[in-house]
Amino acid sequence: MKKILLSILLLGIFVFSFTGCTNKNDSRLGEVSDIKINENYVSTSIKEGTLTNGGAVFILNNISDKLLQYGEEYHLEIKDNNTWYILKPIEELSFITPLYYLETNKSVELDIDWSYGYGNLEPGEYRFIKSFAYPSGDDDIESFNIGIEFTIN
Repeated sequence: MKKILLSILLLGIFVFSFTGCTNKNDSRLGEVSDIKINENYVSTSIKEGTLTNGGAVFILNNISDKLLQYGEEYHLEIKDNNTWYILKPIEELSFITPLYYLETNKSVELDIDWSYGYGNLEPGEYRFIKSFAYPSGDDDIESFNIGIEFTIN
């Protein structure tokens, strides 16, 4: 009887040690992010007092001499073992498709509620990613990504 109880106890410890040591976000990790962040055109910050696990207000300031274009789409990334991964949404994200403009030396506040597609974020290090573009002549469009890192406690 003691051997059976000891075996059950050891099996329980073994199972708990494997489930207890895994990252809760592993199932939400997408591909490794290969996005390059460009800080030459837009400065970014989070409006003080607005960051929660369900969203934030991001302040974007056009520090370039270009008329920048952007839409409503964005995505989140999560840092795991010093590597950025695209965070998988819990449901499909959809965005309306207007085109917005951000003039030189102007700023905009984006009130982002990611709880719809990503749910409330667990504690960890995250990055908000957004794409911008500008006309570069001869009907060409140059695009770039901005990103701002934040921590959810």
